[in-house]
Amino acid sequence: MYVRDHMTENPVTVRAETSVSKALDLMNENHFRYLPVTDQDEKLTGILSRDLIHEFMLKKQSGMDRFQMYRFLSATRTKDIMIRDVRAISQDAFLNEAAEMIRNMEVHALPVIDEEGRVRGIITQGDILKALVQKAG
Repeated sequence: MYVRDHMTENPVTVRAETSVSKALDLMNENHFRYLPVTDQDEKLTGILSRDLIHEFMLKKQSGMDRFQMYRFLSATRTKDIMIRDVRAISQDAFLNEAAEMIRNMEVHALPVIDEEGRVRGIITQGDILKALVQKAG
């Protein structure tokens, strides 16, 4: 079983200059927990997670009401809080390699890239479990 057969293809991505509020809106609208961050050539430059945004908000929240926080997040760029040292997996890797990476790195998702480093998908713990259930059934 290959990653390419079980990943979410063509995931929504954001750029480093995208506001955190826009990224959070995309996550909420589409029920995502992770957004790959790409450059103009669709090459992976980072990743943003819902947990990372919430952690950032908790650190900055002191005395801000909801509207002040939204304005603050609108002025904050994805590049200011994204994880830059992102491990990704090849779309041609075996699914068990993705499962092992996710377990060892203690993450819930991996960006999937092609040979040039362009984002082609994202694979989550849920995708891997679904593949295993399908194989067992």
